[in-house]
Amino acid sequence: MLEGSSPLGAGLALVPLALANAGGAAVAPRFAARWGRRPGLSGGLLLCALALAAFALFGATGNYAALVAAGLGSGAVMTLGSDAILDVAKPERAGEAGAVQETSFSLGAGLGLAVLGTVLSVVYRSDFAPVPGASAQEWDTARSSLGAATEVATRTGGRVGEALRGAAEHAFDAGFAIATGSAAVVLALLGGLAWRGLRESGRREH
Repeated sequence: MLEGSSPLGAGLALVPLALANAGGAAVAPRFAARWGRRPGLSGGLLLCALALAAFALFGATGNYAALVAAGLGSGAVMTLGSDAILDVAKPERAGEAGAVQETSFSLGAGLGLAVLGTVLSVVYRSDFAPVPGASAQEWDTARSSLGAATEVATRTGGRVGEALRGAAEHAFDAGFAIATGSAAVVLALLGGLAWRGLRESGRREH
């Protein structure tokens, strides 16, 4: 989706995600007030899972529908998740509950990036096929990351450079598909657990 874009272009391409995230966060409380927090939270997780499954199956290039779906789902999950945590806390311990919430979100985001990044990197290296004409050093360097592969391919040039670039893009796409597909499965499972385990608040507005 962002390949070949300038920094400004890359930022603008992600604007739909940010707007959808804000929209999901704004609409989620009204949805929960009418139909309940449980379907809102589990539905948001499943929407994120569907968005990531779409990325895994169809790629990220031009897939703005999946980007918007991911934003809506994540906005709803963050809002209703915070509400669920604070709802069960006693008023005098609301500050502690808020701290747990912020820590959980930050830790989850960091661990998610680390785990999915590791999955992508492992698949990228294992799927990077040997390139005829490239030296062992060039091939090994190109296997370290997509950025390194692009640099080596540009420096090498010619058919070998194009072959290195093509192998890197193929390996990255494979890693991206497996990482996003794995995340989709985890989110779908969490959506099911949220549906089964989350109790509705007795303070729901009608």
